Amino acid sequence: MKDLFAKVSVMNGQRVFKFNNLTVPDGDFSVNSTFPKEGTYQVILRINSKDYAIALASFRIFVPFQPLGTINLNYTIPLLLPAALAGIIGVIVVATFLIIVKRELKKRRSPEE
Repeated sequence: MKDLFAKVSVMNGQRVFKFNNLTVPDGDFSVNSTFPKEGTYQVILRINSKDYAIALASFRIFVPFQPLGTINLNYTIPLLLPAALAGIIGVIVVATFLIIVKRELKKRRSPEE
């Protein structure tokens, strides 16, 4: 079967995520979705051709608890450079402050001429 369209709804009792008019060019398709929290989700799938509804399916997916969630390195790596720069600048500021304080203490301890 060729040139089909799919509609996918994912529900967890509180929220509904909808993916409409997904193309199914050769009978295969996929949906990438992030589940916001653990629990059971109901998935409803409907596949249509240009003129007819061909299939309707419903099934449940259990999403286990993920303590740290999923880490996507594509979003994390660009954040590392600004974080590293902020850390280096912070260390320089603290070191400069400590050097200035140390010099002031030495000036106060040294005998006046």
